Amino acid sequence: MGKSCKTIATRATFFLLFYCVSFGSVLSATVAAASTGPLTIPTSELPPGTARVSYTATLTATGGTSPYTWRISTGRLPGGLRLAASTGTISGIPTTSGSYSFGVRVTDSSPAAGSRKSGKTATATVSLVIAGAPVTPTPLAITTSSLSGGTNGSSYSNSLQASGGTPPYSWSITAGSLPAGLTISPTGLISGTPTASGTSSFTATVTDAGSPAQTKSVSLSLVVAAAAPPALTISASLPAGTANTAYSSPMSATGGTPAYTWSITAGSLPAGLTLDATTGIISGTPTVSGTSNFTATVSDNGTPVQTKSVATSIVIAASAPPPGPGTTWYVRSDGGSRYSVNQTQGQCDGQADVAYPGTGTNQHCAFNDVRYLWTDGSYTTSPSVSMPAWGWVGSGGDTYIIRGGPWRVGQNGPNSGDSFGLNGDPYDAGAPPPLNGTSTQHTRILGENYSSCGSQSAMTQLYGGFGVSFVFNLSGAQFVDIGCIELTRHSQCIKYGSPAVPASCSTSWPVDDYAENGLITNTGTHDVLLQDMWIHGFTSRGIIGPIGGTVTATRVDIAYNGEAGWDFDDGSSTPSVNALLVANQLTVEWSGCNQAYPGTGAVSCYSQHTGGYGDGIGTPTGTCISWNVTNSIFRYNTQDGFDGLHNDTGVCPSSITDSISYGNNGQQFKWGPANTPMVFTNNLAIGNCLRLSAPMTGQPSTYNANLSDFCRASDTIVPSLGNNGTLLMENNTIVSYAPTIIDVECAAAGCGGSTFTFENNIVIGYDNPATYTYGGKAGGPAAFYYNGFTGATVRSNNIFYGIGHNFTCPTGYPNEYCSDPLLVNEPVWSGESSLDDFNFNLTPGSPAKGAGISLPGVTTDYNGQVRTNPPSIGAYN
Repeated sequence: MGKSCKTIATRATFFLLFYCVSFGSVLSATVAAASTGPLTIPTSELPPGTARVSYTATLTATGGTSPYTWRISTGRLPGGLRLAASTGTISGIPTTSGSYSFGVRVTDSSPAAGSRKSGKTATATVSLVIAGAPVTPTPLAITTSSLSGGTNGSSYSNSLQASGGTPPYSWSITAGSLPAGLTISPTGLISGTPTASGTSSFTATVTDAGSPAQTKSVSLSLVVAAAAPPALTISASLPAGTANTAYSSPMSATGGTPAYTWSITAGSLPAGLTLDATTGIISGTPTVSGTSNFTATVSDNGTPVQTKSVATSIVIAASAPPPGPGTTWYVRSDGGSRYSVNQTQGQCDGQADVAYPGTGTNQHCAFNDVRYLWTDGSYTTSPSVSMPAWGWVGSGGDTYIIRGGPWRVGQNGPNSGDSFGLNGDPYDAGAPPPLNGTSTQHTRILGENYSSCGSQSAMTQLYGGFGVSFVFNLSGAQFVDIGCIELTRHSQCIKYGSPAVPASCSTSWPVDDYAENGLITNTGTHDVLLQDMWIHGFTSRGIIGPIGGTVTATRVDIAYNGEAGWDFDDGSSTPSVNALLVANQLTVEWSGCNQAYPGTGAVSCYSQHTGGYGDGIGTPTGTCISWNVTNSIFRYNTQDGFDGLHNDTGVCPSSITDSISYGNNGQQFKWGPANTPMVFTNNLAIGNCLRLSAPMTGQPSTYNANLSDFCRASDTIVPSLGNNGTLLMENNTIVSYAPTIIDVECAAAGCGGSTFTFENNIVIGYDNPATYTYGGKAGGPAAFYYNGFTGATVRSNNIFYGIGHNFTCPTGYPNEYCSDPLLVNEPVWSGESSLDDFNFNLTPGSPAKGAGISLPGVTTDYNGQVRTNPPSIGAYN
């Protein structure tokens, strides 16, 4: 049967009339709706859900002809969910969490050509994230069941504790009341000073931060005992004095039963001063400068007698040298020579701060080389010329002002015949010998900016070369001041360390251009002032040798010296006896490292096992140095930072205050049993003994290639006590991952009768897995290790956080807490550099705020700010 189909389009209606003719007859005609566009699924991501929580979301489609029919084409829905085919709605309660991706297909209702079935379809891939089911918080509980008692008129501090729920917690008193004078903070700290005795009962309620919040209450009571009779107290903060100037200052006592009797029970007053046993007034005329540490004791007239002691000190400054009669000598680059070629009259006499006029001899003008200030007297001519004796031009008590520079100390060339070589002058000049002054007229060697030497760039540089052993010889020096001077060398070869990088110094002719030490001292060195100095870059030590009296170092930086920074060991185990180091703003850093030249930073570092040494401060056995160290820094030394552990002879009262040590390979601070009494207050320490094993900003990538002995000792701080010794460790902040933080050792001769006082300290431990190779322990460091310690321990008001082995809370000591001290920056451990920017200051919400006890002599914090009453725990108030 044949048929013919035609299409007729009418302009009026835009209808399509289809007709087919079969055997000349019209069979049928059909009209359909216009298309609504292509069928698409715009949904690619569904709203997230949560496991075990009811979920509903609807897929959408556009185009085609509704209604639509939906189904899953690939993958699967999360367990517990289903798809409604007619609506595209996905609903149910998901049973598992995770990220899901699945395919969906939608079919519309339009007829497919040649078929009665629906024909248009579209597909899409859809993602859905189901989060984990909400965690039901554990029940909130109060773990405090009782409170320690207080005393009327005495400060009180105790914290309520809770567990479970959702921290943080908020505490309040919901029934009854606290004793008068006490308050509770939202953190649960009950503190203040009770103003009445008796028993107070109350209900404490804690609320957590959950939603909904949980609350818990407990009934407690707090007993406030009546105040004891006034305790005897002592005030012995004494002002500084000046040598050869009259001094008078009282100590005072309160409480107890007057009248009082005063005495000095340990140490001694400065020479020339005496104590009035009745009034407590210290008076007289001090004759020697330095710091004298002693213990003052007062007894009352009560029955029984009350006695109180306190460790204190008096600083006696050197008297200012009077003007004249000493001569002032000058060096400047436009000056003239001291000697002519034939060793007769030179161009200038060195006694005027003016340039050489250009003609004439023995003019009143400055020398043009620093070496003209001294001579070793070794040169002779033929015929023989009379030579001046070895020593400085001038005499003791003179002043030497050095302008310009840098100035070489030593010969000008590398050969054995090389000499001074200025203006054809073969005059030889090595390092200068000492030139002693007197107690009333110091010899002064000064850079030109000595009166306002505010930075290293303002200092006058002297550099040693061609094998010179030292730039300044202070052996036996007495009453000598050096100020605004930089000491260094101009080369890069090294003498200590293997393999030698960049190369070993040649010590035979021709000699390399190097210098071994900056300063050398001996047991005759005393009443020496080093002020505004930078001593760096030597192959051996910055300063080497024992001392025999007072040496004062103010604003001195000792850095990048190949063996040690300041080594009191001369290599012959000669001990310092009756010596005193007064250090203020002393920095000792990068000892054991060789300084790059030219440039900055370390070209190579070594420790003991690679042929180096590396102590910042070092001492030999048999030493007795009284340390008075304040505002000082010991860092990045390849052995110990401050090592006074061999300070083990005699009685040498000492103190370290307001100072910091960190990043050293060994211990950060350690001192020996001779330090009796020893005071360690307001200090900061970071026991990151692996720091030099990692890259360091400002250092080349290979600076530590030959460095070893990381964490060579398993402690951060090591105090050693002798018989009847006393150690006060108060208001310090200590951070460490070393296996033990504080190692209290007993001297070989014993430590019976000694007392270790540990109060108002913050101790923080970090768990550094890398230290396990060096004796560390998983779980964090131990706080204390007592090596044969047989004395008494006094402990209170300390905060411990992150402490590991053999340490539990409560500790059994009063007012000790195990909680985060909430410092301004306590970095999360992420490697060695993570502790570099540690900020020890307290945040306003720190539990250390106001939680300490007032301590005699600790009236300011690390920053010099006056402490509140009660003070905060740690080095910062």
